Amino acid sequence: MISSEERAYVAALLDGEGSINLQTNHANNANRSTSCILKVRITNTYRPVLDWLYGIVGGHLYTVKKYSSRNKQAWSWEISGQKAVEFLTIVYPFLRIKKAQAETAFMFGETLKHQPGKLSDGICFVRRCLQKRLSELNHG
Repeated sequence: MISSEERAYVAALLDGEGSINLQTNHANNANRSTSCILKVRITNTYRPVLDWLYGIVGGHLYTVKKYSSRNKQAWSWEISGQKAVEFLTIVYPFLRIKKAQAETAFMFGETLKHQPGKLSDGICFVRRCLQKRLSELNHG
């Protein structure tokens, strides 16, 4: 179990070095359907902190491509889908900057509780609206 102090620390990392996004995925099938996936990401040049986060929360850890030799190497930790909703629930009480983004992510999480199969037009519309809102929040 993650302690209260650790949740506060992770929330501060997310507020300062992280992002909450709804990424559009285009399925490669006959319907060419489009879906969204919730992604929470923290990027940092100090790998041990991301290794620690990966160890307590899970997710994925990967190296960020360097575009210049002058840049320090960076790494990103990422979690997506329902696991991202669960992660945000844990850190939400401690968020300051990204609280509205987390609330929007929670609304998206409610749309994940649909029946398997093709999404209804209503759920697709709600997801597009939430994606637009999250984009607006992220770009100020």
